Amino acid sequence: MRSIVTLVLILGTIGNLQHFDLPWTMTEGGLARATTTLSIEVYTTAFKNWDMGKAATVGAIWALLLACFSFVYLRQVNESD
Repeated sequence: MRSIVTLVLILGTIGNLQHFDLPWTMTEGGLARATTTLSIEVYTTAFKNWDMGKAATVGAIWALLLACFSFVYLRQVNESD
């Protein structure tokens, strides 16, 4: 049971880190950036503030974070086989 809960939590975290459409459509990041996710941060930094270097840095950190969770997920899947 623990392995299933772990897999669901990891996949949920990966999915939540990629949300863009709903928070952007509803609030565009919200007041005081309350609903800003990493994807919204990359978008606004790159295309509203025209700071491509900072957007690339945030995007790289975001990709590394997703890679860490993906690594843990793949490790967990391989152990359960």
